[in-house]
Amino acid sequence: MTQSLTGVQRYAIELSLKLRKMIDMEVIFIAPNNIIQTQLAEALNAKCVGRLTGHLWEQLELPFYLNKNDLLINFCNTAPLLHRKKLITVHDLAFLQKEKWHNWPFRMFYSLIIPLLLKTTRCIITVSQTSKNEIVSRFGMNSDNVHVIYNAVTENSEHFRTKQMNKNYILFVGSMDPRKNLERLISAFQLVETTGVNLKIVGGNEKSFKEIRFNESKNNQIEFLGRVDDETLFQLYSNAIAFIFPSLYEGFGLPPLEAIQKGCPVIGSDIEVFHEIYGDAMLYFDPRNEKSIADAIDLICSSEQLRTELIQKGQQLLKNYSFSISASKLVDLICSIYKK
Repeated sequence: MTQSLTGVQRYAIELSLKLRKMIDMEVIFIAPNNIIQTQLAEALNAKCVGRLTGHLWEQLELPFYLNKNDLLINFCNTAPLLHRKKLITVHDLAFLQKEKWHNWPFRMFYSLIIPLLLKTTRCIITVSQTSKNEIVSRFGMNSDNVHVIYNAVTENSEHFRTKQMNKNYILFVGSMDPRKNLERLISAFQLVETTGVNLKIVGGNEKSFKEIRFNESKNNQIEFLGRVDDETLFQLYSNAIAFIFPSLYEGFGLPPLEAIQKGCPVIGSDIEVFHEIYGDAMLYFDPRNEKSIADAIDLICSSEQLRTELIQKGQQLLKNYSFSISASKLVDLICSIYKK
């Protein structure tokens, strides 16, 4: 409730809203005082505790508010070390990858705290089998103690009416995190042979976008939209030629699923987790090869049949990913902990 929305926050929000309705126990939502998601705070009847913010609040004030018998559920990667009765969600291990995608203080903090948290938690939640395998392998965890609760798409997005827009663009949605591979996507876009197609970029901030250098010859075909509201985002998904997601590493990768929900064909990186989540509902390319990315864009733009096939496969895929299903698994997990 104190952060801008990304896939991690959406996961936390949707499961929180479901959990409050589905579980036959008292559920209290606790936050520091710097809430920016005020409507969400009201919907969850959130209780503000303490004076600190961020990790200091989480590590110093939150554990002293809790009763030792309270089960603390954490959706966004970290949790207080001093409270042992907890569930933590580790979305991915990007901070441990050889490529230094995050700054030094971030990597150092997570490299220190995550191993300690894994030793002081009842069990671990993660968002894909790929992430589970990585956690078990990296930290020598008992596989039975790591539970996969998949990400999903917001179920109430259908109330937004689709407005017709010019369908002459490829859409990217994501942060400016280097592992999202946006700089290589922009370079690859210079190689696209299809004429009249633009690239729209949603997410991050303009300062970060301006730091990316790209060929001025296609400057007018690349549009940076920054952060947009949900309704605008759903309109962009609905009217795009295709959605592209060239990430080098993900724990799940939510934006392609959002695109699929809105009937948009998706093309993305040939990485293990995408094959797990998206199967044959995604057209794959080598995310480290600009020509491979450009060829995939040209192919999806030129083949209406391919786009139709991907859309149809995507609609079948959606049945596997629902926050109602994910919340039910979470409720079962909570109940099993209380029984023990």
